[in-house]
Amino acid sequence: MKSAGKLNYKGDLLSLLLLAQETNKKDRGISNEEIRDEALTLLLTAFDTTSLALTWTWYLLSQNPLAEEELHEEVDQVLQGRQPTLDDYPKLKFTKWFSQKQCGYTPYLCYRPRSPFKFNNRRLFHS
Repeated sequence: MKSAGKLNYKGDLLSLLLLAQETNKKDRGISNEEIRDEALTLLLTAFDTTSLALTWTWYLLSQNPLAEEELHEEVDQVLQGRQPTLDDYPKLKFTKWFSQKQCGYTPYLCYRPRSPFKFNNRRLFHS
């Protein structure tokens, strides 16, 4: 990765990490390897957590037909056969409740210790 001089934060993780590297050069800064590690960690853990969350959700619903029925009814009533939008999220109360509860009962990923650091009043993490 090469620094492009003055970088602007564009709302994505990579530009935030590159900006942190650029701005903190006089301090410790973060290295190219740390940027790569952070990006890979987030990419891989997002994939793993999503697939595991869905797997456990389907399993728990298969073990509780009443919950499955309630979830289907809510989704059918709110969405009425269309694709969901962000406006639908607050209306899916049982779906939100169920997914939050199942997270407390199911294992996700191994713990990876990280120490926090701040950049422009934003909390970032450094391995």
